Amino acid sequence: MTFSFRFARLFFPALCLLFAAVGVQAATPALSVSRAWSPEAPPVVKVLAAYMLLENRSDADITIKAIHSPDVDSVEIHSIRAKDGMMSMVKQDHLRIPAGKTLSLQPGEIHIMLIGPHKIFRDGDLISLTLTLDNGEQQQIDVPVRKRDF
Repeated sequence: MTFSFRFARLFFPALCLLFAAVGVQAATPALSVSRAWSPEAPPVVKVLAAYMLLENRSDADITIKAIHSPDVDSVEIHSIRAKDGMMSMVKQDHLRIPAGKTLSLQPGEIHIMLIGPHKIFRDGDLISLTLTLDNGEQQQIDVPVRKRDF
């Protein structure tokens, strides 16, 4: 009886650590969002932008099929295209992040458009975004507003 009690005392904490480690790993999202920011804009501006790094930590492609925000009327994904010497924004239906890769959303390239802000966002404010992935998962992020460095 002493042997099994001693074994249980040693085995149980090790088992708890194993489950805790597996739980932490399972809780880590496959899509990592970092360096999110939105430039502060003059009060008359009715369209804002958001930029960030999207890292796919999984071995399968991830597609963001929709983005919503309670802080603006609508959200769109845009890319910049050059045609006949003219630059234009083109609305995208989704964002695909290849397995194991990082997609950079930045000024002059792929970015998120925040249309019809519900208030004037100042340096330090947060804009809430919900990313809906193709597998149905949703990921909420807060995008800090920062003064633009010119």
